[in-house]
Amino acid sequence: MKGGSTIYSNFLKLDEEKRQRILNAAMKEFARKGYKNASTDNMVKEAAISKGALFHYFKNKKNLFMFLYNYTLEIIKNEILMKIDFGTTDIFDRRRQAGLQKIEVHKIHPLIFEFVAAAYMDDSNEIKNDIRSRNEKLMVYGKNKLYEGIDISMFRENVDVARAIEIIDWTGEGVANKMISRIKNVPLDEVNYDEMLEEMDVYMNMLKKMFYKDGGVHE
Repeated sequence: MKGGSTIYSNFLKLDEEKRQRILNAAMKEFARKGYKNASTDNMVKEAAISKGALFHYFKNKKNLFMFLYNYTLEIIKNEILMKIDFGTTDIFDRRRQAGLQKIEVHKIHPLIFEFVAAAYMDDSNEIKNDIRSRNEKLMVYGKNKLYEGIDISMFRENVDVARAIEIIDWTGEGVANKMISRIKNVPLDEVNYDEMLEEMDVYMNMLKKMFYKDGGVHE
């Protein structure tokens, strides 16, 4: 885990299970209530630790929030973007891989995407400037990386490729967000991840038929 300056060294020394329990508890509270209204009392109760221990690890609420935010951005970058096979130049293959990796991340951190979205919209003066600038940098980096070197010759001649890519991007993000919202309160062992991926494939195949030569079917 990166982002660990010496002020977080005690937290980083904890065993993995305890670290994840604390991070998920904090993620849940911040995601559902926002920075200002989030209660550290609720976090420690959920994580089954003492309040003294929480502040021993993070010193204050802002440090906890910023550590958590940087940690989630690192996960999104390393566990989603960096695990895509960029050897494929098919934009739909890449979007599907991104969807698969997003599902894998959700299995470990069910609230990560809800937390990042809530953090980006949070208008608390104490954190908002840091959040907006870091999130926008990741978004720009992510889109550039995801679509770098794609084979635009696969698109129909009459298709505006730049706008088609935007539609593919919006659709991919929109479907993913809809699915995550749908399972927000569903126990992890009851989530049908295969069904989620199948739904994503339905939308992507529709777009492929619209934008690709021969509907994306080649011998």
